[in-house]
Amino acid sequence: MFGEQKIAFTVSQKAINLVQSGKAVISSGGVRLLDGSLAELAKPAVEIASKSVASPITMVSSLANNVQSGFIQHGVNKANKKLDVTLETLDRIEQAVGALSKSNILSWASCAFSMANCGISIAGFYMTLKKMDQISAQISALSDKIDRAIISEMMERYDRYRLNLNSDLGLLQTFRPEVSKTPSFEEHLNEIAAFLKRTIAEFEAHEIDGILGCNLIFGLAVPFAQDIREYSTQFYYENRRYPANYLQWVGILERINSDTFKSYLKSFMLYDHPELGMEERYAAFSGAICSNQLQLGNLAFSQELVKQLPQKKYIALDDLISYKIHNNQFREESKLACIPLTWDN
Repeated sequence: MFGEQKIAFTVSQKAINLVQSGKAVISSGGVRLLDGSLAELAKPAVEIASKSVASPITMVSSLANNVQSGFIQHGVNKANKKLDVTLETLDRIEQAVGALSKSNILSWASCAFSMANCGISIAGFYMTLKKMDQISAQISALSDKIDRAIISEMMERYDRYRLNLNSDLGLLQTFRPEVSKTPSFEEHLNEIAAFLKRTIAEFEAHEIDGILGCNLIFGLAVPFAQDIREYSTQFYYENRRYPANYLQWVGILERINSDTFKSYLKSFMLYDHPELGMEERYAAFSGAICSNQLQLGNLAFSQELVKQLPQKKYIALDDLISYKIHNNQFREESKLACIPLTWDN
């Protein structure tokens, strides 16, 4: 627990009603209808002593206290308000960023945010990999504006990392004990970390096309973070410690959240797209930064999760959520139901 904060999952009250009425079941970290289709993912959250429910972002004090965001809540004049993201606030960010899909030049931001908002389940990881295909198409579309040799090289790298992440997912979803003895996981994470570090440095030095840089950085950072999280969680259960390079991997995400990087990104968003409206540019900035912060929050969430739940119960999270729902062990707030992650039976 983080002081008076308890980790939890949230689903909508509508989803609760579907499960309790027998019209849906908890499966793969989400609510699925009886035909197997996914109705809703369970999202990680923090249940605070004051009875409010917040995103995992607020579990990381440096984020809650120091982050500046361009989130448009009451208009552009509020763009620099301090970020203290709740689940309701995330819905508003999602609405603002969702409109960017109509603008090809900024659709990477919408895609990155939607990837980050997929929760922490294996099902969410699958959804993220599908979104990576959209980023791949966006990079390919830049070939008319950027040297084809550069685009070809970046596409080759991006697709290789995407395939590696897909291979990792295939192994991680089985919860096999040999996960920590499989060298490919760390090789893949080390390779992506090195590429992101280089690309971030080139972006800050204006040595790479800004749109290409944003597609690469935010298109890879989210699945990179998800791979770190699930691999490190299973590694921890096997070894009671995190992988040797864990802090270096997370350091890449923290660099994206640094004041220096955000300053360069904000400058790029404000001054390099005169054809776009101010709200579009601020929305893209907010969605991009929030997508990275969500991943840092989810990593903190998972670090606390492994301390509270033995591996057998971590693997059986679906059963835990289902048990809580059917026994009315949740708290309703606004349109959400907050399900604390403790096993009481």
